Amino acid sequence: MSVVDSWRIWMAILLVLAGGGAVAATRCDKIERVDALNECLGDEFGMADKALNSAYAELRRKLTPERQEVLKKAETSWIALRDNDCDFEASAAAGGTAYQSLYLSCQIHTTKRRIRLLQDWRKRSL
Repeated sequence: MSVVDSWRIWMAILLVLAGGGAVAATRCDKIERVDALNECLGDEFGMADKALNSAYAELRRKLTPERQEVLKKAETSWIALRDNDCDFEASAAAGGTAYQSLYLSCQIHTTKRRIRLLQDWRKRSL
């Protein structure tokens, strides 16, 4: 990888962590070592995933069995879409050390956006 490519990848990570890309500032934004950053982002994603499961369960409890099945299909499709979108977003760094950081940052941002949507649906009693 050339110096220019490395610079571009690190600039993308900085933009992501600064809120100009896939995720707003997190507790991980001051970490400089890639392995520590990936561990921190992994923890952040784990917390977001738990919150997603909670928001999903809260909405599901308000639905009829028929609508629960529709929601399950929608959520399964959304998870695949999120993973594919984040793979694409991180593919600029494919094969490099920044891939995992970009992928996790995207997953965190996208998952938090989905949580807000599920919560909104629950509040509106959809």
